[in-house]
Amino acid sequence: MTKFYCKTCNRFYNLKSGPNYLVICPFCKEYVGSESDYGFGPIAPCTVTIGEEAFGEILPVDGYTLVSEKYHVREWARGGYKDLECYKSAAETVKAWLTEHKQEHEWFKERNESSRSRYTYIDLYVFALLYGVGLQDDELYKEALDEILMADPEDEDATELKYQTTKNAVMHTFRLMEERDFDKAEFGKRLMGVLAEYFKGSDLSSFADSMYKLWGFLPYRFSEEKPFCYLFSAGDHLSYGNRGECYDELATAFHYYDE
Repeated sequence: MTKFYCKTCNRFYNLKSGPNYLVICPFCKEYVGSESDYGFGPIAPCTVTIGEEAFGEILPVDGYTLVSEKYHVREWARGGYKDLECYKSAAETVKAWLTEHKQEHEWFKERNESSRSRYTYIDLYVFALLYGVGLQDDELYKEALDEILMADPEDEDATELKYQTTKNAVMHTFRLMEERDFDKAEFGKRLMGVLAEYFKGSDLSSFADSMYKLWGFLPYRFSEEKPFCYLFSAGDHLSYGNRGECYDELATAFHYYDE
């Protein structure tokens, strides 16, 4: 996974890297950056993306040519191999195409008209909890943080988290959970839904220990309410050898919001 940052509109992008590709910002339509085998191999074919969406390729035809079968584009890329000038030329072509066709293509229109992130702070809280108890690595936490900043580059809390180590950022996120008001029901549904998936096939004793630890990170104001309190109490049944009751209590928590 490669991260690109658009200096023009201050947004981040996560991309699957490859040998040759260039990235156009779907919001401001500017050339964001590129990776290539320049100096070590051919610079074409080169995948051209608009954010995470594939637009077409630069092919070694008539020198270098930008080709998009999907959007019926075929344009000679000026400049050639030196200093990747053909990449810059192709980026200019894509920008011009986007400016002309932005009202025709819904996938671009939606991205251009809305800066709403796929992830919200509630997702960030959930990913922080999962990381905090070792159920998940930091990839989704970092991705959620980047998308929150993408939606609001002026978000001071997210900016502060961005420049901390993951461990410190997660601990800071727990403090934000305690200090901020947010939709408890939405948070509960998201958290319990994810935990239900991790619960499948897990070792009951170890998982109950993780849930006890996770409960300790929850905001105090609702940690003793259902279904969150079950995460604290379920493990107690194991002390008396009642594995079935432990299992049932955790299952009750994870399916609390099921309709």
